[in-house]
Amino acid sequence: MNIPNHETRKYTGIVLERMLHLSPGGKMGDLPKHLQHDSFIRSGDKKTGGPNMRLLRLEQNKPSLTITALHI
Repeated sequence: MNIPNHETRKYTGIVLERMLHLSPGGKMGDLPKHLQHDSFIRSGDKKTGGPNMRLLRLEQNKPSLTITALHI
């Protein structure tokens, strides 16, 4: 597919597997447990941890998200 003014990288491994499993509007919690990032899975008595890796598949007929800040 040729999209003007767009560059992407080649995805492989588990990242590609995650992308292929997500339906439009899907997010990390919708993936099977074996594909969820370790930081997403809450564990322990206090259920500590949580998603520091944001993964969300956009929906084709809805507006996309906007990045308003970038932490480097």
